[in-house]
Amino acid sequence: MKLLVTLMLIGTSLSSYAETKNFIKEFSGKLRSHHNYRQYEVSNAMHGEFASALMVGGELSILTNTYYGLSGKATLASSDYVINNPRDKDGLYQFLFGEENIAVRSESYLTYTRNKLKIESGRKKINTPFANGSDAFIIPITYEGLFSQYKMEHLNLQLMRINKIKARNTSSFTSVADYALARLNQTTTETDYNNETTIIGFNYKNAGLKTNIWHYNYSDLFTTTYLDADYSHNKVNYAVQIGQQSDNGEALIGDIDSKLAGLKLSYKASNKLNISFGHNKVDVNEDSFKGGAWITPYTIFTDTIFTNSMISGMGNVAPGSASKLMLLYGLTEKTDIRLSYSQLVFTEYNSVDEVTQDEVDFWITSQLPMNGLSVTNRFARLDSTNDGQSVFAWRSQLQYVF
Repeated sequence: MKLLVTLMLIGTSLSSYAETKNFIKEFSGKLRSHHNYRQYEVSNAMHGEFASALMVGGELSILTNTYYGLSGKATLASSDYVINNPRDKDGLYQFLFGEENIAVRSESYLTYTRNKLKIESGRKKINTPFANGSDAFIIPITYEGLFSQYKMEHLNLQLMRINKIKARNTSSFTSVADYALARLNQTTTETDYNNETTIIGFNYKNAGLKTNIWHYNYSDLFTTTYLDADYSHNKVNYAVQIGQQSDNGEALIGDIDSKLAGLKLSYKASNKLNISFGHNKVDVNEDSFKGGAWITPYTIFTDTIFTNSMISGMGNVAPGSASKLMLLYGLTEKTDIRLSYSQLVFTEYNSVDEVTQDEVDFWITSQLPMNGLSVTNRFARLDSTNDGQSVFAWRSQLQYVF
């Protein structure tokens, strides 16, 4: 951690100087502290009543200039606990951040650019609906593989082949199929299976219309085909999303047949206030894994499902329906607040009982007078008909970006 802080201080002082050099184009990065607090109503086999932790860390990135179409980027990321109190009075452990003293080369990739084509190879951050950074703590999720895109005036084509993934709470990269099985608490006796994920994306944007089509092939697990579209007219934005999942290959997770649908309406009431309402539905299929639940092994409520909240969402949980009302308000030029209420009703399937969750979130983010410095506080209260899930959560983050 001390090494990372030292490197970041050097990077800050050299960031402007680097632009004058031939090889290094830019030093950039972030320093971040993150406090996470949770208070459950009751303890159970999964967690204790109380846990809190404070971590500090960040990233330092070096970007090279381009030579004959080739450039490179490397990012060192690190995090460690300052305070760690993960056990309640009964000694029960509650998972918050994961490993201590993480130091990892989270990004290192080469980029080849020619006209509208860009090809990248190595470890990097990506941003797709169901594979992204989930950057809510200190270090985001990063992926290792081959990434390409071809940009036209209104259309962007993307093709990715991912072999490994690094979770945000660990320093090691894991084969994608093994990671997905562990994330979904599944095991397999198979030894000969593919450890790769292929992602294809078509992104269209013209005037007020945006449309995205994505296909994910999680080899020997399942496939996801997803479409979303939104259209803005005057002060109103209309959005829709649909998806289909099916098992493939060795079907290591078992039978999967899941369907997702969603609608969202947003209204810009003023330059400061935006109001939105979203609704999602995942059909019950008792012959499918988790009764037909929508499966997202690489994200933690950071996928694009309209009704996700801070600590709850439909991904990887159960079939059912969800609704969410949200207000975004610009309190000042440098301070934004977010207030939302969501209700999720997870439908009964097989021997699993119906569960209803109500969550209220309040977020406030402020840009501080020092350039690049910001503070964010996020509060959530979740009440569930399953008492073991009812919780109050508070996340506080101080960040400096340079």
